[in-house]
Amino acid sequence: MSCSVCVSAFGDQLLWDLRSQVMLADLIRLLCEHFGTLDQAKQFRTELQMHRRKPGEALDGLYNEICRLMSLAYPGPTTGFVNVVGRDAFLEALGDQSLRVRILDKVPTTMEEALRIALNLEAHDRS
Repeated sequence: MSCSVCVSAFGDQLLWDLRSQVMLADLIRLLCEHFGTLDQAKQFRTELQMHRRKPGEALDGLYNEICRLMSLAYPGPTTGFVNVVGRDAFLEALGDQSLRVRILDKVPTTMEEALRIALNLEAHDRS
């Protein structure tokens, strides 16, 4: 699962919901309304830094929300820097320092790897 999957799923839903004769300008307007503008990137970066996992929230739900905020805060192609920022934002959003350290011990390089490790650790903790 990657952030592009989150964005792609939204794009697929958006295209599905649109009538077949949609104008390009309408599509661009809808995408801008959903994803915001470059001027809003700073606001979304702040939201990304402040976001924390809600009680009972599933890890994949948290992951999807961090993906959404990442795509808004850092529009454009994904770079190595953006991967690290996403990973760190996900780990911080966990709100559990012990889990964060246990995940970092496994040296994840991407948010996807951090999610996989977190899912495994939570599954082991439950059993």
